[in-house]
Amino acid sequence: MKEKLVFLHLPKTGGTSLHHLLSQSFEQKEICPERYNFLMSMNESDLSQYRFFSGHFSLKDVPLALRNQNVVSVFRDPKERLLSEFYYLRGLTWDFVEEHGIEHAAIAKRSDLLTWLRGQDDIGTILRALAVPDIDQRGEEIFKSEAIESARRSMRSLTAIGIFELFDVTVAHIHATLGLKIPAKTTHMQITPGSGKVGVVSSPFDSSAEKRFERTPQIEEELDRLTELDRQLYDYSRELFHAQVSANGLTLAKALLNLNERIGAERDAVLADYDKALSERNTVTVERDIALSERDIALSERDALSAACDHAKRYPWKYVKHAAKLRLQ
Repeated sequence: MKEKLVFLHLPKTGGTSLHHLLSQSFEQKEICPERYNFLMSMNESDLSQYRFFSGHFSLKDVPLALRNQNVVSVFRDPKERLLSEFYYLRGLTWDFVEEHGIEHAAIAKRSDLLTWLRGQDDIGTILRALAVPDIDQRGEEIFKSEAIESARRSMRSLTAIGIFELFDVTVAHIHATLGLKIPAKTTHMQITPGSGKVGVVSSPFDSSAEKRFERTPQIEEELDRLTELDRQLYDYSRELFHAQVSANGLTLAKALLNLNERIGAERDAVLADYDKALSERNTVTVERDIALSERDIALSERDALSAACDHAKRYPWKYVKHAAKLRLQ
């Protein structure tokens, strides 16, 4: 793998999970803390101390020196990504939104789905992330074709790409391409907005905001309008992804074989630990049964002695006569 890795994390594409997995191949001091689109504001000296850059970056805002390193990204069906973003923002608690001043989340929470969609621009997330240079002529057909071709060139230049809907294959493909060990399992994680902290999905989400809106013809029309450009790029990304996986087949197959062997070894180790624990449990059970048996014998002897004592108290003369006979003998 080249010295540095840049992960272009498009929102709601499983990027936080992939960030977490990739970060395990780097020391904490090698991971750039910048998770938003401000790499250009960092000087060369600051950038040089890090090896892993991961965040909501647009390619045009990634310093050229980093673009020549390993760059990866994951893409998702544009309609599903847009809906996921809406419900994610809508699910944040009001306390959290107000505390961190997340205005776009407040808009989503105050809006129904159709109203929110009508307030979005039609430059898709993929196009905005990959088109170089900057997008500044919205709506013109010439601009659209040029921007899409620019984004396609950028997509082809990426070291590896992934598809959200094929996330397990994506994880294996990206790790294999980078020469990294494929993780045995993935955990769904997401970043807490406004904090930059990554973790397993939890608060600050409001379970009462889980209402799903019916996808009416009007909503479908808005989704089509908003994702027209990104749909072309997403379809292209799937073609590239399958081509990359096919071309990377031998490397990926070897990596998956190593993964299977590692999982098998870990499974055997777990089974061995289980058998050992089972054996120890059986030994403890036998020892317990012996102890219980000895306890029962002791209790039986105690009961016999107690009965003899009670008998002696009730019929003391019998024991006096018996003692006298013993003396005479």
